Amino acid sequence: MSEEKLIIFPSQDFKYREWSKALKEFGIETYADSKPFIFAPFTLIALILSGKNISAYVFRYLNDKRSFVKSFLKAICDILVSVICKFAKIKIYWILHNVDRETIVHHPKITRLRRYLLKRVSTKIWVMDRRLLDHASSQGLDNKKLDWLCFGSPTFKKPNAETLTLREKIISFSESIKQKYNCSNVYVGLCVSSPLAKFTHFLHAPSFVDTASSDDSVVCLVIYGKIPNYSKFSHLPEAYVTSGKILHINHNYQIDETVLSDNIDFIYRSVNDLSVSYSVYVATAMGKPIITHDNGFIQEMVSAYNLGLVISNKKSNVGVSVPIFLDQWDNSNAKKFIETYTWELAAWRISNSL
Repeated sequence: MSEEKLIIFPSQDFKYREWSKALKEFGIETYADSKPFIFAPFTLIALILSGKNISAYVFRYLNDKRSFVKSFLKAICDILVSVICKFAKIKIYWILHNVDRETIVHHPKITRLRRYLLKRVSTKIWVMDRRLLDHASSQGLDNKKLDWLCFGSPTFKKPNAETLTLREKIISFSESIKQKYNCSNVYVGLCVSSPLAKFTHFLHAPSFVDTASSDDSVVCLVIYGKIPNYSKFSHLPEAYVTSGKILHINHNYQIDETVLSDNIDFIYRSVNDLSVSYSVYVATAMGKPIITHDNGFIQEMVSAYNLGLVISNKKSNVGVSVPIFLDQWDNSNAKKFIETYTWELAAWRISNSL
């Protein structure tokens, strides 16, 4: 039997890769299953039979499928994996990225079943910020199982062509705003987003730029990402054009925002659920403030760690203070945050739980 500890993750993404790299420093190997979800129980059995010293099996996102059959099969696979882990004395970890609800839900009853299962069988339930512990407890999760992890700074890589193209568009857009409004004080916010309904920054953007500027300053936005395909978002393409202060790039491609640090003044983000947006880590790594609205957990993070500005959607003069705030921004709290909350800290906390 191998003595090297192994943690199984359900799939690969950049967050897994960073955690995995950090866990190696603590002598813990990881395995990410690249096969379709239906094979998860068989993969687990194969690894057990191969003599691997499996310490924990991780569940993460519980997003379902449009197909009822596929969603039902996902639930069955969760049950089978849980049963195998119990028999093999393997810890079950649930990394609860979204405390209150999953991002994508087509079949609510199946999603509730899967969340209830993990609520019962998990050894540990990890939330992605210590301030989410109270929220998780209020959702009926066992305080004895609850603990917290974190993300870490984005990895700096050679920028891809799409990022460099975006930089040129930002520079050109900023210059056009200066000429259009005959104003030298132009503040550019960046929002790189996937097309999910929880991202309410798409909806708030037109009213934000209309009220954020002052008599001698213009606040504008560059929104990179396709608009969510829901009826309440359908008016936005026209609204963005009408605004004149929004550059919308209707692409979804991997962008390294850190490359754009010299070309923007703030990160714009609004999310309406109880989750930690990775944009918080991106913004703090760039030393830029986050401007968000008063909904979801992100506004709680921004306020608690002094990482930017929370504005209310209920006030007609919501943005009057934005230029002053940006002029007075001190990035010391952002620097403290990104130096404190690291991939290594998360790996250390995971290793201690084993």
